[in-house]
Amino acid sequence: MDNLVNYTSSCFETFEKKALNELDALVFSYFSYFDFPSFFDKIKTAKGLKIKDLNYLEYYDTFFNGTFNPKQAREMFMTLVASPRYRDIRVRNKVQKLDQESEKQFYAITFDIDKDTIFIAFRGTDASFTGWKEDFNMAFKYPIPSQTEALKYLSKIGSKANKIIIGGHSKGGNLAIYSAFNASEEIQDKIISVYSFDGPGFPLEALDSEGYRRISEKIVKIVPQSSVIGLLLKNPENIRIIRSSSVSLLQHDPFTWQVYEDGLVEAKKLSRDAIKRNLKINKVLTNLSDKDRQLFVEALFEMIERTGATDFDDFLKNLLKTLPSTIASYIMLDDEKKGPIIKALKALK
Repeated sequence: MDNLVNYTSSCFETFEKKALNELDALVFSYFSYFDFPSFFDKIKTAKGLKIKDLNYLEYYDTFFNGTFNPKQAREMFMTLVASPRYRDIRVRNKVQKLDQESEKQFYAITFDIDKDTIFIAFRGTDASFTGWKEDFNMAFKYPIPSQTEALKYLSKIGSKANKIIIGGHSKGGNLAIYSAFNASEEIQDKIISVYSFDGPGFPLEALDSEGYRRISEKIVKIVPQSSVIGLLLKNPENIRIIRSSSVSLLQHDPFTWQVYEDGLVEAKKLSRDAIKRNLKINKVLTNLSDKDRQLFVEALFEMIERTGATDFDDFLKNLLKTLPSTIASYIMLDDEKKGPIIKALKALK
């Protein structure tokens, strides 16, 4: 079955001849994970660079490090710089902020699709502990710092645009929706579509707002059939379910999503495991107060950081080695932090 690389390597028509579709939105959303070379920051943000001008072999060792699938990401990028559909698209206004103190990890970038239309892409979670901690903070804190940054970015960049498309994968999808339904009516009127690719949801009260109701019909929320991340918290009702060639959490990787022509292959329903898992997670969240959720997140990351792992990827790759130190770290926690962990484990039964 074809994937995103097959699409980018076979679609040659420019956006003037063929309108942006959901696969293009996924391409630009994923592009935000690329680790742009340092010289890009010196380019005037109002102008930026064409995609083909980012093709420097000497940067390839690091360019794809932040992606879920570096091999496939590199293959896709090479098709983009060669494709008449993508190679002359300008990339600009990169903003990157990582603040451990405020627990904020934020990244956004803008693509000029044509003379009237821009695509704003928000990056999902990187491997840093700060990025993952901010994601977990969604369970008890609203808004999180990166959501506030996303709204600022959309307000600034969108004020000078005629038509706006917004997208992101994982947390980036959450930021795309948040910025759209909290934007001014003037900005909302310019928005064509908002794409969330397997991005987590929101607290219930967030979706019960006038701003959300104004923008809800423009939201495209897509999750794979065994989604984990994309089903967290409260989500729009019109979620589209698509097929993946992988399983469970590995389905979060967009290169496992099955493609046909100009779209993603739809699945009839969520998998049984996804439904069961979502019910358990919601049970945990229901059984824990906001204070307990905060203590749970603090305790979890205290345990992880005591293992000596450099980032979250390092922790996951060495999970078996770090398990003894993780258990030891739990024993060292005070009773206030142990309590929510025990409650969460009981709720999972």
